[in-house]
Amino acid sequence: MKIKIVLILIISYQLSIINCFSQGFNWVNNNDTTKQYMYFVKALNNKIYANGVTINYNYNPHFPSVFTSKFDYAGNVLTDTLFGTGTRTFVPGFNAHYDYNEFAFFGDFSYPDSGGIGLKMGGLFIDSSLHKKFFYEYPKDTLYNQTSMCARKIARNRYAVIIGEQPKNNDATVKAHLRIIDTTKQILLDKTFTINNYWMYAQEMFANENGIYVIVNRRYTYNQFFEPTNLYIYKLDTLGNILNQYNTSDDKWHSTVASATLPNGDFFVGGWYSKGLIPCLNCGAWQQKYIARFDKNLNLIWRRTFGSISGNDEISKLMIASDNTIVGCGNDGFKYINGSDTIEHGTGCIFKFSLDGDSLWMHQYQAIDNSQYGELSVMTCVDELPNGQGFVGCGYVDAAFPQLHRGWVIKVDANGCLDASCTDAVTEVDDNNEIFVFPNPATEILNISNTQNILSYQVNLLDGSCVYKSNTFPINTSQLANGIYFITLTYKNKPTRNYKFIKK
Repeated sequence: MKIKIVLILIISYQLSIINCFSQGFNWVNNNDTTKQYMYFVKALNNKIYANGVTINYNYNPHFPSVFTSKFDYAGNVLTDTLFGTGTRTFVPGFNAHYDYNEFAFFGDFSYPDSGGIGLKMGGLFIDSSLHKKFFYEYPKDTLYNQTSMCARKIARNRYAVIIGEQPKNNDATVKAHLRIIDTTKQILLDKTFTINNYWMYAQEMFANENGIYVIVNRRYTYNQFFEPTNLYIYKLDTLGNILNQYNTSDDKWHSTVASATLPNGDFFVGGWYSKGLIPCLNCGAWQQKYIARFDKNLNLIWRRTFGSISGNDEISKLMIASDNTIVGCGNDGFKYINGSDTIEHGTGCIFKFSLDGDSLWMHQYQAIDNSQYGELSVMTCVDELPNGQGFVGCGYVDAAFPQLHRGWVIKVDANGCLDASCTDAVTEVDDNNEIFVFPNPATEILNISNTQNILSYQVNLLDGSCVYKSNTFPINTSQLANGIYFITLTYKNKPTRNYKFIKK
């Protein structure tokens, strides 16, 4: 299975329409006195909306504000709308959403208090005409440090906000807190997720007719970012009862910030997966982007790890495209100029997979080429243009002084090309084809992921005796007696592999 990677370097600082491909553009804000981050992009009504945060140091750096820039399809800025004042503003975070004709952000409320600058957590909801609908401020708790993680509209007149709470006495336990409200800010659901002596770091949630899904990364301590981490997924009903739970135990599933759902209830999550512990970024980093597909009952169907193995290789957004594929964006690592240099050099990327996990393509993009100072082109969001015409992506240039941070928006064609010649520099990269056996326990059917290279299989009892052999999938288990079995998979070009499953 292959991923096509194309590296596109925009050498010039003249960030306008690319002459050799008139349908694409690569726009970067060039105001060096203002830090701008783009966190969300949406193609809507023949315009491109990019939302982010601006910090103008000519005024008060403690009061950044949400802004929305509206672009035409050629990359020209049409309008800018600012949300926030000099006395009470809002800082959006990484995981912004657009659902049910509304923009939704989570982040920190800044306001002056007797001790200087105070913070509250919560969500900002903006309608499609770019008017503020309402703020929701999470009640401030004097016993806990609070961090906003996610805010989104999950149904009509239903909004969800997730925050993390850590005791100010530095207790290791950090809880994830989910609150669902209506437009009057009445609390419809209040749910806390906690495990003693662990940091429950909830970064994503979604809801559909099958339930409410909260995605949590469980860490050992609050302060160590690059430490063993496991993925927990909770499925709740509308009353907050936990219907089902999935969790890993290999200590390698790190930040999970993206999700996408299918009409049948299957869903995808994405983030970054650690191949090994990361003692420090300058000492070497081993992480890759990952996508995992689950069914509505939290059975893991497949997982793919792919891309560069580096300290900034991650997924930031996933979506289902109009051609029934999974499209996402993120970053594809960074490299140092020399062994002791700490300047980051990295690329944003957009990628496309089939729903079965087959890689279709991935392209890398850089906002500028600045090897003297270094820059990290960070991509945080992607959206599809109408009628499958292409994709728009956004992020920011995390550049060294004097460039500072600047907002970044690109537009590419349906194959991910920013430049008409982008297919001239294609490199093939293997991704990891992992096998998952599900559901487990099984009742009538046992599914196997990635069957394309499997020649045959046999089902064995615990004593090794063969029950039956076949080469057709899925596996019919309805005639098996209840108990524990092993399935042996025979491949074309690699050794056989054994998997245990339970017939129930």
